[in-house]
Amino acid sequence: MLSLVLTPGQYGDSPPFRRVLGNIRIPRLGPGRPRTRPDSLAADKAYSSCANRAHLRRRKIRHTIPEPRDQRANRRRRGSAGGRPTGFDAERYKARNVVERAINRLKNVRRSVGVVRVKGEGAIVKEGDTKTAKPRVVDLDTATVALLKAYKRERGGMALLLARDDALVFGDQEGDHRHPERFSRGFQDQLGRCARAFEKAGREALPRIRVHDLRHTHATILIAGGKPLKMVAERLGHADPAITLRVYAHVMPGNQREAADWFAALVESA
Repeated sequence: MLSLVLTPGQYGDSPPFRRVLGNIRIPRLGPGRPRTRPDSLAADKAYSSCANRAHLRRRKIRHTIPEPRDQRANRRRRGSAGGRPTGFDAERYKARNVVERAINRLKNVRRSVGVVRVKGEGAIVKEGDTKTAKPRVVDLDTATVALLKAYKRERGGMALLLARDDALVFGDQEGDHRHPERFSRGFQDQLGRCARAFEKAGREALPRIRVHDLRHTHATILIAGGKPLKMVAERLGHADPAITLRVYAHVMPGNQREAADWFAALVESA
């Protein structure tokens, strides 16, 4: 990977374009400083802006970027003042798909992993698309991100394969997906040990839950804390907040009572 810039969710593609180019460092085989200018660049039409093209021409970087329809119409409408048509190498642009697939592998945090049982071969862990086949970005707090990075560094010290940028954070010792059913059994074992420790200490017993129930716990705590329903729906991946409302309606009666008391107090003070 030549350069990687992480941006917040729902962030435009074009603004960090120059930062990505500026971070490129290509070591030379012999002596000398690393190269900072690629031989050529291919990008989709989201990067087709006058500023980006001017920046590439100034740095003398050959580029293949398709021109959006509205930009073509605007250039033609201006006549000679609109400038010359942009060059476009269709064959070179086809190679962009290779990079796009690699980036999607890094970005795609929403993949489905399940167990497929094949006759004569036993159970096989298989990765595939989700129901919507769309990636989704879930924001994490700073402490959790730091913990995950530390965990990945620790795993990277075990084998070079586990230190790669595209290595799974929660993979097995070979870098493959963990078996979902075995992971669930391990979770239940850990939960059982915690429950026995609570019982020995005379504390209230822990409820028996599944791994998937942690998702419901997360949503319930957010809703009970008064977080906007739309935000909770986005974190859960619900296409419509109405789905979230139907599933977690039992969490909200207390909030409704609070709203009723607030409205009554407002009417009394009027």
